[in-house]
Amino acid sequence: MNFRGVIPFTAIVSVLHFFEDAALIMLGRMTDVNIFILFAGTVVFSFVVAIVAKHPYVHKLFHEQNHK
Repeated sequence: MNFRGVIPFTAIVSVLHFFEDAALIMLGRMTDVNIFILFAGTVVFSFVVAIVAKHPYVHKLFHEQNHK
């Protein structure tokens, strides 16, 4: 499996997911989770998403040549 591009993809998904969580907290969602735990979970989640997106089968689904 080619891991090229996993870190930038992880960074993009992490930032977007963190902003989503921050927006939910600002809208009043109550949570007992520490912000650092939330940030670490966001990074781990984003890394898993990036690995799945770079998997050859999933990558091929997004880059089919049949789309015109």
